Amino acid sequence: MNSEIILDVLSPTDVRLLIECEDEYDRRGGFVRIFPTPTTMQYQQYFKEPRYTNLLLQQWTIEYGNQRDVGK
Repeated sequence: MNSEIILDVLSPTDVRLLIECEDEYDRRGGFVRIFPTPTTMQYQQYFKEPRYTNLLLQQWTIEYGNQRDVGK
């Protein structure tokens, strides 16, 4: 699965997941997200198998992590 094109076609389930992730991020308060972040792709190798949702959230964070309003 090519994570670079994962955002090109989003299913309704994908969109729901991204909305929930953004909502959780907005409610995080003083907590810091540790995964996914724009720099955590290197840790995918330690997972038994790459999970679609992890790849989706990782790519979303890479693309829109510094410009959250554009991605919404």
